[in-house]
Amino acid sequence: MIRVRFPARLPLFMSKHKNQARRDKARQKKQADKALIQLSKERRELWQMERDAPMVKLDEPFQRGWVRYFALTKEVTQRKDVEHFQKLLKYVQCIQHSRHPQFLVKKH
Repeated sequence: MIRVRFPARLPLFMSKHKNQARRDKARQKKQADKALIQLSKERRELWQMERDAPMVKLDEPFQRGWVRYFALTKEVTQRKDVEHFQKLLKYVQCIQHSRHPQFLVKKH
């Protein structure tokens, strides 16, 4: 009969902590999740601060978006019948506002 003698220290693959790699991976994932939760809380606080910030009165107000309207060109204003075009412009004139310079209309 052959006797096998085990060394005093067991090799790493036979140690008590064979799930050490799994625990390390779980610990890393938990730390990453905590960091994400902390970032989410910070983002929420910043959003709240921005939302609660007081309004500041501007020296010179500005308008957001684009305005489109008809205008007579320089050549038309120099014509003899410019009054006719000015009357026509009063009937045709419509002012349009849009947030985009293309003035596209969405199809619903």
